[in-house]
Amino acid sequence: MTANVIYDNAYDKKHLDLCKFKDKIFINYINFGTIKGRKEAYKIKSNYAAKENPFVELLDDNNQLIKVFYSEEKNGITQFINYMMYDKNSI
Repeated sequence: MTANVIYDNAYDKKHLDLCKFKDKIFINYINFGTIKGRKEAYKIKSNYAAKENPFVELLDDNNQLIKVFYSEEKNGITQFINYMMYDKNSI
């Protein structure tokens, strides 16, 4: 799995760095505060008409979309962490 994480607050990145997920996942950090990061972020977020940061796009090993995390009320990184910590096999 791959997670494209778009952030504009260093705290959000640090919060995610502290997490240990049981699933193997590669996290691609994109800093919205840089010119290169902003271009890449707009390219990804335009697929979902998303404007808010932080934003997380979760893809499987074949680059197929699994889920997107962003919200005006809730932090997208917190939503992503909660999703990854939940045991999906217990459903």
